[in-house]
Amino acid sequence: MYSDVHASDYPKHVTLCITNICQQRCRFCHFDHEGRTDKFISPETIEGMDWLEGAESLCISGSGEALVHPQYTRIIQTVRKKAPRAKLMLYTNGLGLFGKNLDATLQCVDIIHISQNAVTEKAYNAVIMGGNYKLAMNNLRNLSKWGKGEVHLSFVLLKENMDDIRRAIHIAADYGFKKVIVRYPTQLIRKFSYSLPSESMDVHTFDIPFHQQLAESKGVEFVHNRDRGCGDSLCWQPWTYLLVYLPPSGEFSIHYCCRQSPQIHCKEKTLTDFDKLFNNSRIAFIRKTVNNSELLPANKMCLACRMSSRFTSSEEKVAFQEKMHIKQKDGKSVFFDVLNLE
Repeated sequence: MYSDVHASDYPKHVTLCITNICQQRCRFCHFDHEGRTDKFISPETIEGMDWLEGAESLCISGSGEALVHPQYTRIIQTVRKKAPRAKLMLYTNGLGLFGKNLDATLQCVDIIHISQNAVTEKAYNAVIMGGNYKLAMNNLRNLSKWGKGEVHLSFVLLKENMDDIRRAIHIAADYGFKKVIVRYPTQLIRKFSYSLPSESMDVHTFDIPFHQQLAESKGVEFVHNRDRGCGDSLCWQPWTYLLVYLPPSGEFSIHYCCRQSPQIHCKEKTLTDFDKLFNNSRIAFIRKTVNNSELLPANKMCLACRMSSRFTSSEEKVAFQEKMHIKQKDGKSVFFDVLNLE
């Protein structure tokens, strides 16, 4: 019944990672950048991704930092042409938002989402290793002159930067930015040499009502995200979303929601083949089972997602995984064997 539903439709919501390289080391980051295989997607590949034309929203990102791509300006201009109807967002740490990168971004995108994480020098240096506080703040000031688009400042909330959120709301108001977004941290599966201690994640004293009221008084939208981070439309309609992901391993993987990995890997050349990306055997299985109560138990990935959340305790998660006979690898649940798209 569901195996071919919307199989010919291009995805409406697309996230495209264009590199896995980052010039800084956020101390809450889940990626071991030291063990990374450097990778850039080529502009020629994006030029062949005709299925981008169906996107209503499109995010250019990186599992590292998008703006370190040496051909970023060509890529953002190509994406804009390939997806003329899409609301185009750049997800960035903001360090590369100057010169040609800034000019091309302001010309092409509708939303600039900056993973800011600190606005005072003390907090910035505590949370981010290898960054550049003065450059980051100067780039924010330059963005205040952008008239036609919107800017979001996001923060992974930690003990070290809790006091910065109030200041960020004032900056957003002064610079004409639309949103300040607070995301709650999750414990690292494996800590790295630059990781923050576990007690940094204890942010229960953060005063949400106060910051909401302050933001409202300043005309800034305040978003505090304690849920899964995705809308029900993505979870319940896996034919609407596509994430082209580029992990530190340097091998592209394909996701159909922003929550779990269906273990689909592909070569870069396969990214231009819409039928393989969106109508392969695994996505057909997900379509068939995700909204069918009788068949859903066979789809452990979607079932596990619906029966837990990022705030489920570790004990509850272990009990559920044991009950469902879900395999584990490097502390992560594995729901499928790897499907390689050639």
